[in-house]
Amino acid sequence: MSLTPSKFIQRFRSKIDDLIPEDGDDSAALWTTAELEEYFDRAQQALCEHTQYLLGELTAPVIAEREWVTLPSRVTNVRGIRLESTGLDLDIRNLNEMGHTPADDYGLKVTGKWRQAEGGPPQIAILDIVTNRARLMPIPAEDDRLIITGELLPREYADCDDTFSIRPHHAWAMENFMKYLAYSKHDADAYDPDLSLKYQAQAFRDFDAIYHEIKKLRRSGQAGSGTTRYGGIPL
Repeated sequence: MSLTPSKFIQRFRSKIDDLIPEDGDDSAALWTTAELEEYFDRAQQALCEHTQYLLGELTAPVIAEREWVTLPSRVTNVRGIRLESTGLDLDIRNLNEMGHTPADDYGLKVTGKWRQAEGGPPQIAILDIVTNRARLMPIPAEDDRLIITGELLPREYADCDDTFSIRPHHAWAMENFMKYLAYSKHDADAYDPDLSLKYQAQAFRDFDAIYHEIKKLRRSGQAGSGTTRYGGIPL
């Protein structure tokens, strides 16, 4: 039977000795279901950020005559951007590479080859002007889509359709991180600073081990196929 987020949280309750009735009433529990779901989200996010766990592709719409594109919030580190209509990679730049002078409210005056602001399709994406937004140059003449490759955050518990982004044999690292959060709760019956620090340290040791495992897999060229991958292997 596959491990799902809901089963993981149920199992976690047994590990911290805080079981609830089958009807889900958590009124007498030390940790509410909402709290454990939050710990779950924070734990899998910490694992993914620390280990570069998920690589994948997400898309973002390009609107004609608009130079700005909002990037998907789940992308934490952009590694490549491709324009769907042409299949060509955009050149990812920083603003200081463009020979620019800033203008009002994200305006941009550029010199050199990309002086012309219009006349898409875009060929450059500037990522360091506004967080989670790309400034396209030239400004696109037609609607299109960007295909963004990068390191991804997992889907949150509320949006995951009870599907795990983390492989079962790595879930123990999440468990230790959740224990760190649970025992740091400011509640007289739950708070245990010694246990919290113990599990925090163990979680990051686990994250380090997973990171080196993934790094080894990627170096070995086990790339596989698929759009969302752990360590180069399709989930």
